[in-house]
Amino acid sequence: DAIDVITFTSSSTVKHFFDKLTPAEKERLLARALLASIGPVTGETIRKYGRLADLEAKNATVQGLHDVIVEHYSKQADRSTGRT
Repeated sequence: DAIDVITFTSSSTVKHFFDKLTPAEKERLLARALLASIGPVTGETIRKYGRLADLEAKNATVQGLHDVIVEHYSKQADRSTGRT
């Protein structure tokens, strides 16, 4: 089963993710999954590891992270059904 989104709620979660996984595990996970950041500080940490956050919360809260993910997939669903 594929992972669609990897969420990061702090810079330390980014660090632990990138430091703990093997290169093969990272490659497999990052090949398809979106990276979602709770805010700009965490997004900057993702950039330090050579990636960009695909999604970044407008408000640096778990609710904000949830909202940006739901908004992303809602827009995708709208595009696939022809809704605007």
